[in-house]
Amino acid sequence: MLGYDGSKNAKVALERASELTKNSDGDLIVVVAASVPVPAPYASRSYYEQLRKDVVEHAKSLMAEASDLARQAGVKRVTGSVEEGYAADVIASRALETGADMIVVGRRGIRGVERRRIGSVSSSVLAQSECDVLVVMG
Repeated sequence: MLGYDGSKNAKVALERASELTKNSDGDLIVVVAASVPVPAPYASRSYYEQLRKDVVEHAKSLMAEASDLARQAGVKRVTGSVEEGYAADVIASRALETGADMIVVGRRGIRGVERRRIGSVSSSVLAQSECDVLVVMG
């Protein structure tokens, strides 16, 4: 399973996950979390619904990108899902649901702070997961 957010580190993780998967009988399951922000108290319902729609659409485009890149790298079977929620929770729960053998994530995502060696999502996936986790340092 691959946690993907479109960041540079996620693309390196996708390359590694593709290498591990392409010569096996397994599927590469790509998970993209649509992290919809909590609306401000003064935000209108229509504003929040449009924001939610935009976040989910962006996540779907990331899913398509990851699937295309994995296929180009030689992965025969790519499946995936876009799910709303905090990325680490979504990735860990999806891995448990699917019985994934391994989760592959980049060390930091799009909001990663350069001075940190591992991001909060990667760290949380490590803490929550019941299978092996490969954090690609990119």
